[in-house]
Amino acid sequence: MNQGLYAWCQETMQHAGGAGTLLWNPPGSNGNYWSKRTDVQGKWVKKENSEKMHKLHFTKSFLAGAAVALACTATAYASGANRTFVATSGSDANDCSVSDPCRTFTAALAATASGGEIVVVNSGGYGPVSITQPVTISAIGGVASITQTTPAANAITINIASGTGTVTLIGLGLHGGGTGNDGIKVTKVGALRLFNLSIEGFANDGVEFGFAGQLAIYDSNINDNAVNGLEVTAAGSVFVHNTGFNGNTTAGVAASDGTVSVADSYAHGNGDGIAASGTADIALVGDHLVSNTNGITASAGTVTFANCLITQNTGKTWVISATGAILGSTPATSLVIGSATGALGVAAALQ
Repeated sequence: MNQGLYAWCQETMQHAGGAGTLLWNPPGSNGNYWSKRTDVQGKWVKKENSEKMHKLHFTKSFLAGAAVALACTATAYASGANRTFVATSGSDANDCSVSDPCRTFTAALAATASGGEIVVVNSGGYGPVSITQPVTISAIGGVASITQTTPAANAITINIASGTGTVTLIGLGLHGGGTGNDGIKVTKVGALRLFNLSIEGFANDGVEFGFAGQLAIYDSNINDNAVNGLEVTAAGSVFVHNTGFNGNTTAGVAASDGTVSVADSYAHGNGDGIAASGTADIALVGDHLVSNTNGITASAGTVTFANCLITQNTGKTWVISATGAILGSTPATSLVIGSATGALGVAAALQ
């Protein structure tokens, strides 16, 4: 916001509804002040230096003054608005308001207060973004895309220095073109919530979660990535529901640390449907692991499954090696068809 106008707004708000000084010293005015007329034209009138302390009396009512103050407040804080907007017709030179939306997520994020919301007005591509503050990016009723084809670069990078706060992403489509690094790479965040996302075609992972925070994924598809659909590498807490992992070269879901729960989801056509290593603890409930190379692998860590369909995998239904463990349930609840490597551990009792 123009600094002179901001000063005028501050003065107006101090005296809204009563007598006050309305003085604006615009850039390049050589110290001359301007004052606000109260006539219907509402023009600025130049006042010489000797008149800097000239007082004006409002003839407006208190409500009128308050309305002016409110308008000034909204304008003054446009750079830290609780809600900003992006549109394909927008410009990053705008203030990202609903009437003057920005063009990219990066510009909108810079204009959004911590914990605020960026709203997508219409379908289109809005560019990669690095998120360093709590925020919600919401695309409901349209398709908001981010295409990142630069090698070693991510569509979305999340790194909140404090490691606290929540980032929520709704309705985005992330595309790597076979060369972009990660769809979403998380270095630090308190909680990340993904709703109705499509993430595909990255040279590394669809989602790489590398912090001891919380991750929740709902109603999404993470497909055709050159390494993993979802990779968890830190002692975080992860929940996945009604999400598909298809055609990921190494694994649909891979975890080397943390606790991961996957419910009512499916892995199809991956290297491994589910892969545990390190100290990962993975629970599968109501999942379909079909037509992967291996349904489940555990070289370390533990995988427990119940009410699952594990079939048509071209290698093994499961592969247990080294210190890994895979557990079924008692009573048995899953349909498993195919050969396996390694014996299941003591079954988990259903409660």
